[in-house]
Amino acid sequence: MSENLPTKQKRPPLLKAILFLKCPRCRKGNLFLNQNPYALKSVGEMPPTCPNCDQDYVIEPGFYFGAAMISYALQIVAATLIGISMYFAGIRKANHYIIPIGALILISSPYVLCLSRAIWLSIFVRKQE
Repeated sequence: MSENLPTKQKRPPLLKAILFLKCPRCRKGNLFLNQNPYALKSVGEMPPTCPNCDQDYVIEPGFYFGAAMISYALQIVAATLIGISMYFAGIRKANHYIIPIGALILISSPYVLCLSRAIWLSIFVRKQE
C-alpha cells in the first residue's frame, strides 16, 4: 500500500548546502561556475540563475556587499580561535601570532569569500517547497 504513495525527495540540510556552496532554494544547483574556490582566475564567478531551479542569484545591484561583512566576521572568528588556542598552548609573545593568523587568513580567503556569499544568499532566499 505504501508503494503507491509519492516519495518526497530529501534535500540536503541548509548548513550542508552552504558549506558545499549549493543553491539555498533547491540545495542542489551550484552557486559558482567553478566549484573549486581555489581556482583563483574564476573565484567568485556566479551564473545569473541556479542551473537546477532557476533561482535568481543577482537579486539587486550591490546585493553581495553584505557578504563582505559576513566574510569579515568569519575571518575575525577564525583568527580569534587561533589566537586563543595559541595562548592556551603557552605561546605568549605577540609577534608569534602574526604568521599563523596571517597564513590562516591568506589561505582561507578564497573559500571564505564563496562561503560568505552562500550564507548571505541563504538569508534572503527561502527553500523551495
